[in-house]
Amino acid sequence: MADRGAPAPLVVIGPSGSGKTTLVQALLKRRTDLELVPTWTTRPRRARETVGHVFVDDETFDSGHFLGTVDVFGQRYGLPQFTSTARPLLLLRVFVLDQLVPLFPYARVVQVEAPFDVLERRLRQRGDDDRVDEQKLAAEVEAGRAFAHAIVVADASLDENLTRFEAGINTALG
Repeated sequence: MADRGAPAPLVVIGPSGSGKTTLVQALLKRRTDLELVPTWTTRPRRARETVGHVFVDDETFDSGHFLGTVDVFGQRYGLPQFTSTARPLLLLRVFVLDQLVPLFPYARVVQVEAPFDVLERRLRQRGDDDRVDEQKLAAEVEAGRAFAHAIVVADASLDENLTRFEAGINTALG
């Protein structure tokens, strides 16, 4: 189990297209008390993607030292050790929380979600048409609600969504 004296990790979850990465990028410009812990992944980088992951090949991934790993959509993801004294911020999907919670039972979770029509539009805009599955996205949202200390609906302008997101984080952190 992780050191309880360290700041509790802040975990941001949500389905593909919910806006979690966009909101985290904007939030990190405002909050110096948080530090993004990028996951390692073997998946290809998306156009305009700049935060959230360290992109590596399988051989490099195999040499990494991770708190846990998971396969998602045929790609591998690994969570590295935390080294900062700032509160770690993790961008994850709900289906890895079963591995994270035993390591960090005191982690605080914020779920970012949006109505299906918004998710569909965002996913299609970024070329992830294969992830437009209403039943799977709805199931992921529902599963995330069981873990979430706060839920943020990101279906408005970036400024409004960021205001909601920061309020959700403040609620989750108490």
